[in-house]
Amino acid sequence: MIYIDVDQIAGICSKYSGPGFYAEQIPAAVLVNAQQCIPIPKVEHVIAFVDVTKSGNGKKGLAITRTGVYWNNNKNASNITNYLSWDQLISTRVQSGQSNSIGLGMGNVFSMADSLFKSEILVRLLKELQSYIRMARETSPSPDEDRSRIIEYQPSPDKTSRWMVATEGRQYGPYDLELLKKMVQTKQIRPESAHVWKEGMPAWVPFLQQPELAVLVPPAPSVAVDASIPELDVSHDLEALLELNSASEEEIAALPGVGIILAKKAISVRQSNGGFRSVDEFIEILGLKPHIVVRVRPLVKVHPPEPKPPQTGRRVVDY
Repeated sequence: MIYIDVDQIAGICSKYSGPGFYAEQIPAAVLVNAQQCIPIPKVEHVIAFVDVTKSGNGKKGLAITRTGVYWNNNKNASNITNYLSWDQLISTRVQSGQSNSIGLGMGNVFSMADSLFKSEILVRLLKELQSYIRMARETSPSPDEDRSRIIEYQPSPDKTSRWMVATEGRQYGPYDLELLKKMVQTKQIRPESAHVWKEGMPAWVPFLQQPELAVLVPPAPSVAVDASIPELDVSHDLEALLELNSASEEEIAALPGVGIILAKKAISVRQSNGGFRSVDEFIEILGLKPHIVVRVRPLVKVHPPEPKPPQTGRRVVDY
C-alpha cells in the first residue's frame, strides 16, 4: 500500500514556476478546457498544470493530480497511453527529448513545442515526484496524522507478470501483457529485435522465444506459392552483406546500434590484428548487446584475412 500525502505533492509542485505553469491556483477557464481535452475525470483533483498552448487556453498540457499524471499532445504525437498512475510513474524513465519534448516511457512523448515552460524544468519536477512516491512506498502515516489529505494507493500486486523490454540499446517498462500486446500491434515494439526480462529470470531472452509473449504477435499473412516464380538466388543476398574486413569506418558506424565510437574501435582492432576472423569475433570485441547482435548479424559477413607466411629467420641476399 502506498500512502500519498496530497499536501506533499502540492508542496513539491509549488517549488516550481514559469510561464504556463500553475500550482493549485489554476484559472477556471484553463482547468475546464484541460478536463475536456486531455481528458481528466471530473472527480479528479488537479494539483498542478502545465499549459503548452500558444494562446494559454489549456487545451494541451500535462496535469498532476491526486492519482497520477495526465497529458495530451498535438495531433502528430502518438502515445501508447495518456495517463500514468503513481505506481507506473515511478517505474517510468522520464527524460528530455528533441524539440522541447519529454519521454514518458517507451511509446509516450509529451510534446512541448509551443510551450514557454522549459521541458528540463518539468523533467526535474517529475523526477522529484518519483522520488517522493518511492519514499512513500516505504513509509506509512502515524496514527495521529490527519488522513483527510492522504490517499491509500494500491500498487500493481503481481510484479512477476510485468516485463522489461530492451530494444535499440535502451530498456523500458515494466509493462503488463495487455499493454505489451497493444505496443506490438502499434509497432512500438518490434518483437523480432527486442529482448525481455522480468523479476526472477536469470537473463534477458529474445521476445519471440518467450511463449507467453510470442502469442501476442499476430501471425504473418499466408502467401500462396507461385510455382512460376523461380527460387531466390541467395548468392546475391550474400554479396549485399557488409564485409567487415574491407568496410569503411562510416559503413560500420551505420550498422544498427553501432555508431561512430564503436566503428573507430573496430577499425583500430582490425588494423592491429590484421582483420577479423569471424563475425562472432567482431561482436565480441565491440561488446555488442544481445538485442543489437540480433539486428547486426544478418547484415554482415567476414572474409578471414590471408594467413601470413611463416618467418624462417633467414636473410635473403639479392646479388
